[in-house]
Amino acid sequence: MKSILIAVFLLPAAALAEPAPEVAARINAERSARGLAPLAVSPEATQAAERHAQDMARGGFLGHDGSDGSDIGTRLTEAGLRWCMAAENVAQGHRSAEAVTQGWMDSDGHRRNILSDARLIGTARVGDYWVTTYAAPCR
Repeated sequence: MKSILIAVFLLPAAALAEPAPEVAARINAERSARGLAPLAVSPEATQAAERHAQDMARGGFLGHDGSDGSDIGTRLTEAGLRWCMAAENVAQGHRSAEAVTQGWMDSDGHRRNILSDARLIGTARVGDYWVTTYAAPCR
C-alpha cells in the first residue's frame, strides 16, 4: 500500500503581508510637490493596513469595512493609535506601487486622503490588495 504525505505550512498573518514602502515614498513625493509635509511611517498605521489587506485577500472582497464590521478607526485604535483624523485608501489589481499611487491620485476622494492633514501613514500589500492608512494623532 502506498501512502501520500501532504505538508501544509501555515504562516503567521504578518508573513502574508508584503510591505509596500515604495507607496509611502510615492505618496510623500506627491505631497512634497504640492508643498505639504511628508507623512511619517507609523507601525500602528501599518498594522491596521496589514490587517485590512489580509482580511480582504482572505475574503476576496474590496471595501473599507472589514469582514468583522471594523472600519479604519477601529483598526487604528486596536493597533494602539490614539487618533483624531483617520482615512484609508484601498485598491485591487494594480501591479506596482507606481500604478496604485497613480490610480489613487487620479481619483478625487483618494487624492483628498493623500493630500489631507494626516501626519502618519501605513501601507500594506497582500496579493493584489493594497491598503494605505492615514492618521493624525491626537495632541
